[in-house]
Amino acid sequence: MDSLHIILLAIVQGITEFLPISSSAHLIMLPEIFSWQDQGLSIDIILHFGSLLAVMLYFHKDVAHLWWGFVDLIRLKKTFDNQLFTNVLVATLPVLAAGFILKEIVSASLRNPLVIGMASIIFALLLYKADQRAEKNVNSISQMTSHHALLIGLSQVLALCPGVSRSGITMTASLFLGYSRVESAKFSLLISIPTILAASLLISYEIYALGNLSLNQEAIIAGFLAFIVSYSAILLMLRWLKRFTFLPFVIYRIGLGLVIIIFFMIAS
Repeated sequence: MDSLHIILLAIVQGITEFLPISSSAHLIMLPEIFSWQDQGLSIDIILHFGSLLAVMLYFHKDVAHLWWGFVDLIRLKKTFDNQLFTNVLVATLPVLAAGFILKEIVSASLRNPLVIGMASIIFALLLYKADQRAEKNVNSISQMTSHHALLIGLSQVLALCPGVSRSGITMTASLFLGYSRVESAKFSLLISIPTILAASLLISYEIYALGNLSLNQEAIIAGFLAFIVSYSAILLMLRWLKRFTFLPFVIYRIGLGLVIIIFFMIAS
């Protein structure tokens, strides 16, 4: 694997993991376009780990609240931290269960360029529709009920289809439920922590099962770059959403979907 391959993978992972533009669509399409060989499980795990560290560092105060929320839940103590932890847990469980059950179906049937392109366009339009009403949204995470958390979690299941975008669909659901742009993005980022952690643990187990525990220099470089780019992407997105709309992400996703569909129609 050459240096350009590593740098592009890390940049794509870092930017697309948290922005509402579908990381899976990019990570599936790039190797096809550039005829790259599979980067291997060690690179996959370290890319995810880099992104995980970035979001945990950016939201380190909220991560502390989640920890104390877990403690309060064990102690049966009703607090804001407890409610935050419960909401994140409720929003995460559906996609973990669905991913475990539907993993083979998703791998076999949905990693298709036409499906990815159409999903990118359709769910971009849905995000645009939700964003149009965002000026009136006043709900915050501190007010979130477990019912709303469950609805957001159920929407996240749709992201098992490449092109939908995990962050995009959860932000869309939050906007429809009356949460502001920034609060919608923040909750999406918080529930990415257990989701990415679960994915990382699954890949780690696969590496262990294969007996390949080596962590080479390429993987370390990829992880560090993914961390830097992920942190920057989170910072810039939240700053953008404090003043502007999701429209640039919508336009990008529609363009991406059209390019994918056209490119692979020509290629075939």
